[in-house]
Amino acid sequence: SEGDQLVAFMKTTLGRKYQIKEEYVGSTTGGFSRVAEESSGDDLESGNELSHNVVLYPYASTSCMKNDDNETANSYKVNLNLPETQTYAAGSFGNGSFPMIAVSSSNELLFKNICGGIKLKFKGEDKIKSIKLESIGGEKISGKATVIGYADETVPTTIMVEGGVSSVTLDCGDGVQLSNEPTTFIISVPPVEFESGMKITVTDTDGISRKLTNTSKNTVKRSTLLT
Repeated sequence: SEGDQLVAFMKTTLGRKYQIKEEYVGSTTGGFSRVAEESSGDDLESGNELSHNVVLYPYASTSCMKNDDNETANSYKVNLNLPETQTYAAGSFGNGSFPMIAVSSSNELLFKNICGGIKLKFKGEDKIKSIKLESIGGEKISGKATVIGYADETVPTTIMVEGGVSSVTLDCGDGVQLSNEPTTFIISVPPVEFESGMKITVTDTDGISRKLTNTSKNTVKRSTLLT
């Protein structure tokens, strides 16, 4: 999307900000150029050397370190914050709410999804203002997390850390009008097993809320949608 930014650790622990080039907007591939950061001292600092390029989308002020004890690392830790509030997008995820990570020895970067998602379908006459998803068992689904990215084909690992939150809210702005045909709402969540189920609170533009509870054990896998 226009204005998309990422943070790139180009074989160094010093992260740089890059932004998508205009000619790649709307494409499934992207070329990025570095964003000059005033008074950052970039030309004088190089950070500690890494064996690979590690890149996180979307941009976040974060750190990157080797996850392995050996000198030539094969995996890396990056900290990020999964937003507690996401913005509604028709038939998709809100901008910036579905992070990806790439680890490569070259500038050719293949990004892997970090999260999965919950796909909800509603129909009726209401105009939806927000949807709140909560884990009944207290599993963390937003807030602080550590992601481990790998240089091989291993998929990323996400670890929710202290400061994680057991809920996430989808903000529907001025409201999304329902109809007789199902309208899709998608909420991004990290890979998680809802041991005791989940609770969903749907609030319309009149401030009326309806609570939906599912006490079944459900699993959200990375890069998949649970409907």
